[in-house]
Amino acid sequence: MSGGYIRGGKALVSIALVFGMFEKAHGADPILDDVRCVVVGMHMSTLNTPQQRDAGTVLSIYYLGRLDGHLAQTDVEQLIEKEAGKMTPEDLRTEAVRCGKALSDKGQEIARISAALAGKWETSTTTK
Repeated sequence: MSGGYIRGGKALVSIALVFGMFEKAHGADPILDDVRCVVVGMHMSTLNTPQQRDAGTVLSIYYLGRLDGHLAQTDVEQLIEKEAGKMTPEDLRTEAVRCGKALSDKGQEIARISAALAGKWETSTTTK
């Protein structure tokens, strides 16, 4: 059971690496930063390669989850539509790097936690 969590964490890191490893400075508004990441993810989910589509879906789900904790669904939808209308192809590329780096960092954190839990789970199953 614990191996699935570790593999899942590694898969998340792998998907996030599609976005690149260099981070752009965050804007002054963390909500808007997250909205822009959702837009990037939605854009990527329409691209040709399955790897890009999958990475876009993961990015969208992650950042929508972050926004769900702060805003009503109608507010999120309106912000996404508004921001999508403003973003240029260059914005999409630049934000993909920033958003991907943040997701990659979170994936690495999940992998570390999963590895620590796997050790605890293995110990608890062998002692019973």
